Order: sequence, then structure tokens, then C-alpha cells
Amino acid sequence: MITNGYQAIERLRPQWLVSRKASAMVYWDNVRYGGITALRDIAAANVAQIRYLDAYEVTTRFGTGHMNRATIVTSKLQ
Repeated sequence: MITNGYQAIERLRPQWLVSRKASAMVYWDNVRYGGITALRDIAAANVAQIRYLDAYEVTTRFGTGHMNRATIVTSKLQ
């Protein structure tokens, strides 16, 4: 059973977690939320969409200061 965002990615898109754990940022409804492990604090029931952005896309969207990639979480409540 999937209960949080991290488990959802681990089950459905595990390649998103490989080699990016230390540097990936998580954005929850376009607000910087924390590192990749912050996904454990997001209940899967509250998630409408999870997107992966590469370094170029995240810099274009949020500006400089991102080492590699980002995971964008959109809530059902937005």
C-alpha cells in the first residue's frame, strides 16, 4: 500500500530516485518544501500529480540555485 509521495515514486518511477537523493529539491504547490526525503511527509491521498524536472527545467521555472533536478508535487486541494 502506498501511503506517501516517496513510496509512490519508489513504486511507479524508481529511476527518479537514483543518483539524485542528495541534490533533488521537492516543491509542494510551487513552494520549496525540502529534499527528496520530504516526500515521506506528503500523504499520497493529497497528491494530484508528481512531476520530475531536469536541471534546465527547474532553473527556468524557479531560478538558479538548484544543483540538479526537482520533483514538483501538486496537491488535490490546489
